[in-house]
Amino acid sequence: TFEDTKGTFTINRDEPYIIPTIKTSIGINPNIKVMALPWSAPAWAKDNNSLNGGSLKTDTSTLNDYHQYFVNFVNAYEAESVPIWAISVQNEPQHSSNDYPTMTMSSSQHGNLIRGVRSALNAAGKSSIKVVGYDHNWDTPSYVTNFLSDSSVRADTSAVGFHCYAGDVSTQTNVRNQYPDVEIFFTECTEFGTLSNFNPDFRWALRNLVIGATRNWASTVIEWNMVLFFNGPKASGGCSNCRGLIDVDNSGYSKNPAFYALGHLSRFVKPGARRIDSTEPTSNSKTLAMLNTDGSSFVVILNDGNPDLTFDLQWFGATCTVFVKSWSAATVYRSSATSLSMEVYRTTDQESGTRLKFTETITCVGGPAVTPVPTAFPQASPTAMPVAGVTPAPTMFPEASPSIAPTDEPFQPNIVITVIITFVRIATYPIVFIIRIFRPGAAEVGAE
Repeated sequence: TFEDTKGTFTINRDEPYIIPTIKTSIGINPNIKVMALPWSAPAWAKDNNSLNGGSLKTDTSTLNDYHQYFVNFVNAYEAESVPIWAISVQNEPQHSSNDYPTMTMSSSQHGNLIRGVRSALNAAGKSSIKVVGYDHNWDTPSYVTNFLSDSSVRADTSAVGFHCYAGDVSTQTNVRNQYPDVEIFFTECTEFGTLSNFNPDFRWALRNLVIGATRNWASTVIEWNMVLFFNGPKASGGCSNCRGLIDVDNSGYSKNPAFYALGHLSRFVKPGARRIDSTEPTSNSKTLAMLNTDGSSFVVILNDGNPDLTFDLQWFGATCTVFVKSWSAATVYRSSATSLSMEVYRTTDQESGTRLKFTETITCVGGPAVTPVPTAFPQASPTAMPVAGVTPAPTMFPEASPSIAPTDEPFQPNIVITVIITFVRIATYPIVFIIRIFRPGAAEVGAE
């Protein structure tokens, strides 16, 4: 950790490689936001005196020292010109392993830690740094709602993070509906195995993470991890078959399916973008629409079945038709609310086919394009209308990954747009994509 011996805090382990890599990344893209979290507190702060397993001690002195540990980390990184955007207080607080750094805590202990870290950061003049709670799977929402039910903890919780390894993405909407003042982050998922079949893995990531998490209020989509030397050393008990967005070896690198799935969104979204509601007119069609602050917008369409489908897009007063092959995806990009030309970027079903490639420009028809109106529009329920050229697919593709049909979020619309025949509604949170590069307090784990 950064303080293996109490009172000797240092980030010297990160100075040769981790910090220079982050700084290089920030130099390329100054909008990168850095989020950090520990897999374990230092051993001296735990009841078993080990990084592996165990829980955080409960005495006031130890807790105060651990809260300061987070402040020391932020100060040390800022001194290296690496600003910290968010701190998540504990990775997977319900998971314990005797083989690698982990730390469990009850929901009430987790809430107390959030409150303590927030207080310490505020006292150090770091009130702008977000404090994130939970950072675990979709399957135990009661853990989240228990600590958020304490109003003082809720006031100190900027967001709660979710992982993909158990449960259903709709949990995010359920938590948000109970506590709409707390942001929803999606903070971890990884690809597994040999990745010998590109298309099902690509569609799973697009359906569940890029579209599913974002349609369920997530304002971040984070994959674990970015770049991985897959055949390198692995810690005992860690993940033996986790993959990065990009795999590297001595001969070069390869881009994995989730790289292209994330690209269908991240290539087009800009800081401050907001999600626009979009219908999904067949059981196999999954959609995501976004409006950027510069007036550009785009729709991600996944045809997650058979047959090929033709979609009519009704969009800022214009109507377009876009064809999407079976088992394929397209992002349709519009540069402004007045443009009638749309760029189409595709990933096709073939294993060696098109992958996030610009393929054509389509021209829309209609009356004068509509400029977004910044006034509230009265709430109404969307009414489904027939979609020309769309034939519902008769069967789902037989694969083990579940098909997720997210619940639409109820909120007041600010602008009237129709995308794939929908009543428009605008999300309240900006979309921000984070590169989570490191975890303070954790040793190298699994295949990371």
